[in-house]
Amino acid sequence: MALSRPFVDYCIWGWDNLPRKVLMYYTNFLSSPEGYFHTVICNAKAFSNTTVNNDLHFILWDNPPKQHPRRLTLSHMQWMLNSNAPFARKFHQNSRVLDKVDTDLLSRGKEMFTPGGWCVGSGENGTDPCSVVGTPTVLRPGPGAKSPASSVLPTQVGKKSELIKAAMIPSILPCSEVKELATGTELLFK
Repeated sequence: MALSRPFVDYCIWGWDNLPRKVLMYYTNFLSSPEGYFHTVICNAKAFSNTTVNNDLHFILWDNPPKQHPRRLTLSHMQWMLNSNAPFARKFHQNSRVLDKVDTDLLSRGKEMFTPGGWCVGSGENGTDPCSVVGTPTVLRPGPGAKSPASSVLPTQVGKKSELIKAAMIPSILPCSEVKELATGTELLFK
């Protein structure tokens, strides 16, 4: 989720008291942080038309849904890949499906860091490409960034950009380019 500066100001100052009422309502819920901003933005008249439902998560629910989603296993791997979602949940700790994601999708070997733009090692013969570190502040998309970018960027719709629709953009592009993409929207992550 990405929030615009005007909406965050509204949540802090709450000139019509809605953000505070929702906060008080959610104090008695088990998973309140997961729904707070969604509830406020959908019920605030000034911001309800600024949302885009582009969930970037692969989540498998029971039918009828229970309190928590199903735990993903290796048998769900192809469904996850076919969804093109860059995120997924929930997994058992130390699940074999997480190992498969590490090796097949992230090119991460056992006991290695996930390679990023700062890794300048060769990675040949199973060596860790992050054993040689370049500039740690480099922001360069890896091979996995192409799929999320193509599924997120088309959701930007005209002047409805009070809410930054492309939650993945900061990890794909430098902030100066993000600002241009957002067509004048004041970003929270300047």
